[in-house]
Amino acid sequence: MGRAVFDYEQKEIFLNIDEVDEFWNYLRAHEEQSVQDAIKEFISQKMNIYTKSAMLDLAMQYRTTKLLSALVISADEKKDNAVQLELRNSITRILGDITLNATWAPFIGATDEDKRLLNRARELVNKWLARDAIKAFFEVCVQDPKRKAYWLKYVDCVNQVKVVCSYLVRSRLKSSPVIRDQADSFFISINPTYSETAALVMRIKNKVFIEFSDLGALYIYNDTNRIVAFFRAGKRHIRSISELKDTCLPTIGLGHFPPEGRLPHGGGGSWEDTLNCWMRLYL
Repeated sequence: MGRAVFDYEQKEIFLNIDEVDEFWNYLRAHEEQSVQDAIKEFISQKMNIYTKSAMLDLAMQYRTTKLLSALVISADEKKDNAVQLELRNSITRILGDITLNATWAPFIGATDEDKRLLNRARELVNKWLARDAIKAFFEVCVQDPKRKAYWLKYVDCVNQVKVVCSYLVRSRLKSSPVIRDQADSFFISINPTYSETAALVMRIKNKVFIEFSDLGALYIYNDTNRIVAFFRAGKRHIRSISELKDTCLPTIGLGHFPPEGRLPHGGGGSWEDTLNCWMRLYL
């Protein structure tokens, strides 16, 4: 249990932070409200705030960020994907782009424990996003249950995920309920506008994995490789999907496991077993 004090018109506003279970009960009793509206109403009631001022807005921001980080950790423990999706969408609407570290920056007066919880919440929300991005990509962009199942096993390890695609493919992905409300910065656009090919870019530790919507091959780069400089720099646009394919990379397989390479999905043998061997060597 903890509290923070904000002086406003010589009054003290005490912010109790151990209210996670109370909020879930409140939400169940107000099923007609969205999670976003419920959070705002719940905090207003707890703080008895129904007027606007700069100081009260600051208090609301403190309490909202504090509650959101606790709710994320609680929702992850509940393992309810529907609750996690609605909470993730609400956080995107309230705080902005969840993939940015700045979105989860510590608020004024944050303790070391506050900072730890914020960082953990950021990790969990981005894990939920990676899971949903993998599902959407391999269901909307290419119907490939084997690749989807494989990458879902590694979702806890994914540090960052983006989809590189045309406006056409982006529109299709936006029709998926698990991606619909995601911030625009989740997508990296390409020319031409109506290209059918898309790429799923995932960073795990110091490696960047790129899957394509054609059968083709998986490309694996060190995160310092010039090919993925756009990813490191947070760029929102590249010219073409072909820029992501270094065809000079060595092929992974047949006992050959270079630190960077391409792994074809077609042909004989199990690409999953080959990739598992590579993963054990480098991750």
